[in-house]
Order: sequence, then structure tokens, then C-alpha cells
Amino acid sequence: AVVINVSSDAADADESACSLEFGGSMATVRNPVSVVAGTDESSIEQVASLRVQAEALRMMIAEMSTAGLGGRFGPNSCHSDQTGFLENQRRLDEYGAEARRAKSAITEANAQAARGDTAAAARGSQLRKTL
Repeated sequence: AVVINVSSDAADADESACSLEFGGSMATVRNPVSVVAGTDESSIEQVASLRVQAEALRMMIAEMSTAGLGGRFGPNSCHSDQTGFLENQRRLDEYGAEARRAKSAITEANAQAARGDTAAAARGSQLRKTL
């Protein structure tokens, strides 16, 4: 039996996508699916605390970047090179996130198709064409 754990948290998107890909490769394994959704109070409190810490770190990184402590360009680089690079970096991050979402959707569609869902197979095929 194979158990695939995924998270709905955006910070775990890459790891969840990899888990779904692995699950997709194991689609030939035929076992009844069981979903275990349980929580305990200590884990809820721990997650809340970690989210607060992560947000504080994001703010600290943003402040450091604003203060000029992030990546730098040479003193002789022209402004258009700098803005062009930063725009390209922003677009790369955006496209990367979009590709990860599409990859997860394809893996999910493949898993549903393996269970006989023909509509999911068509969705997966269409998504693959867009990449």
C-alpha cells in the first residue's frame, strides 16, 4: 500500500506536487483509498506558531531587501539592466508557480483517469498541451 500526504499550504506546493507525481506513478496499485483527517490541539498550536514565525521572517527579509542587503548590481550597471533583470526574475517566479500548479493538476487528473474517470483523462491531456 502507498500513502500519499499532501498539504493545502502554498508553502508546501512543491513537495505536494512531488508526492502527487509519485502517487501518479503508483496508480497501478489497486487498494481501497482511505482518507485520514485528524488533528490534535498541540499540532494546531504548533502550526499557528510556525505561521507567525514565517510571517515575521518574511517581513524581516523584505526589510533587509529594502535596506539594500539583498542581491546587488555592480556600481557601473545601468538602471535599465537592473529593472529588466528584476522584472525577468519576477516573471520567472510567476511562471514557475504556474507550472507547479499545472503539474499538480496533471498528476491529479492522471490519478483520476487511472480510476476510470474519462473526463479527468481529457483534462490531463489538455493540460499537458498547455505546458
